[in-house]
Amino acid sequence: PVTVHGWVRSVRPVSRRAAFLSLSDAVESVQLRVEREVVGEAAFERVTNMSPDSVVSVTGTIRTRPTGAINRQQRLGSIEIDTFSINLLNAATRLPIGPLLEEV
Repeated sequence: PVTVHGWVRSVRPVSRRAAFLSLSDAVESVQLRVEREVVGEAAFERVTNMSPDSVVSVTGTIRTRPTGAINRQQRLGSIEIDTFSINLLNAATRLPIGPLLEEV
């Protein structure tokens, strides 16, 4: 197992059972795969409702991404972490501005 800490950049639920998180530190980013049945109901709900820039600690297993899922624009784009433990260290507040707002 490996433990990583960092800022949540994005959360992408792909089904009611799984979500992907992009986690960054000052240098790199890595994709996390989070499954409801592995982390538990409460942790999965926290994950899918996390704000960008929340700080987390994650423990999991590194695995190679399938060939069609490799992100060649990232140095760590050929791997992802199958998460079995995720702890919210600091929740970020959602800001009233963001890339989806077109008018200020």
